[in-house]
Amino acid sequence: EFCTLLAVCHTVIPEVSEEDGTIVYQSASPDEGALVKGAVSLGYEFTTRRPKSVTIRANGRDEEWEILNICEFNSTRKRMSAVVRDPRGRIKLYVKGADTVILERLARDGNPFVDATSMYLEEYASEGLRTLCIACRDVSDREYEEWSEIYDRAATTINNRQDALDRAAELIEKDLFLIGATAIEDKLQDGDAEVDLEPIALIIDGKSLTYALEDDIQMVLLELACLCKAVICCRVSPLQKALVVKLVKNNVHDAVTLAIGDGANDVGMIQAAHVGVGISGMEGLQAARAADFAIAQFRFLRKLLLVHGGWGYSRLSKLVLYSFYKNIALYLVQLWFAFDNGFSGQTIFESWVQSAYNVVFALLQPVAIGIFDQFVSARMLDRYPQMYKLGQRSEFYNHWAFLSWILNSFYHSFIAYFLIKWATGESIILLNGKFANIWLVGAILYTIIVVVITLKAMLTIHTWVWFTRLAVFGSIALWMILFPLYATVGPMIKISEELDGLVSPMFTAPVFWFSILIVPVIAILRDFIWK
Repeated sequence: EFCTLLAVCHTVIPEVSEEDGTIVYQSASPDEGALVKGAVSLGYEFTTRRPKSVTIRANGRDEEWEILNICEFNSTRKRMSAVVRDPRGRIKLYVKGADTVILERLARDGNPFVDATSMYLEEYASEGLRTLCIACRDVSDREYEEWSEIYDRAATTINNRQDALDRAAELIEKDLFLIGATAIEDKLQDGDAEVDLEPIALIIDGKSLTYALEDDIQMVLLELACLCKAVICCRVSPLQKALVVKLVKNNVHDAVTLAIGDGANDVGMIQAAHVGVGISGMEGLQAARAADFAIAQFRFLRKLLLVHGGWGYSRLSKLVLYSFYKNIALYLVQLWFAFDNGFSGQTIFESWVQSAYNVVFALLQPVAIGIFDQFVSARMLDRYPQMYKLGQRSEFYNHWAFLSWILNSFYHSFIAYFLIKWATGESIILLNGKFANIWLVGAILYTIIVVVITLKAMLTIHTWVWFTRLAVFGSIALWMILFPLYATVGPMIKISEELDGLVSPMFTAPVFWFSILIVPVIAILRDFIWK
């Protein structure tokens, strides 16, 4: 009966291998597939699944079992059952599930294996194995007909169908006869951490957690948990996993929670945490799809946190600070110019050129910083995990770092504007004897700002790759190529007519070339010496 139940009560699909003709079992969970394989090793081989029946080979002969109904497993029921008709025409109910739900549904009398099974369950649990209880009972034809009507109505319900099916299953899953139990090793992947067995560890099961998570007690649980080096919640439901994560997330100051799982029952927990990590493996892809990050094996968590986590924190910190810096550096020039134009609202930059700043000429530098920069090598971060604390201590992004970058943008824009103002005097006398207008001075200032922020990006970047070189030298080259082209074509099509005739005087003026060579160096010299 035990082996027959394992071979019949499941949702596994058998597939015949084209290479050697062996049967390969496809299952929704590794545990279900393992139980079917276990039955095969005991001489009960599941061979064929049809829409309404399964065929097993037991003791050298084939037997066809009719599948009348399947009550599927879910995290609330913690069990699955199958109503079947054996080859002799008798109707049986086969059930397998967690011991907490099976033992309480046993018949009061006629269960001789309860004590022995409980002893084995305790032994298996102490070895870290995942256990299931196996039970069955005979169902009369009349009882099945009455129950089948209830089940069919539940199956055709439009609203709350799953709840209706669960209630229908509850009516027949009673007065069970305990056959025995199974135990499956939840084998650790390479690199999995062993359980912390420190003396100050809190271990709590799902039933106790139900009461501990009530509103009037949960803060006591949290306070106790914070006094322990490790907290182990065992035999808990997906909802309880998520509630535990939310309890810590919402009530522990400065806590950043991370949840990692590999199955559909971990999705709630993964989505509740600040950072969710899904493992794509034997349990399916539900966890990986719901997570912020997906990894193939548990051992990759170390690299994800220490290496990519360290790089990500450094990159984002630099990206945010640099983005504020480059924008303030340009637009503060307008402020310094306001003191000279009597706050009339006159702009020193042509409007379309100014709009292209973040879209074209100051675009590649932050991309290079935010995607490709590595402040130290992967080997160093993996070898010295202490460096992960740089992020926890907010070493790269804090109030002082933000203020220093803002002050630096003030300094660079101030140097650029007032050095150009000093160099040009009242105005620039061009080679043709004419005086330069405001747009030429603005174009020179714009060029200097583009060069300054690019030099600042060079000092900020730690790792140089091909895109970094493209971003640094390409941004300056883009300005030198696109601005003359736009200043020539634009006025011809009645766009930016104020730039008409500006290219030749600008690129032939000595003050332009001396300014873009000297002023950026003076502005960035303090940053270079400081670094």
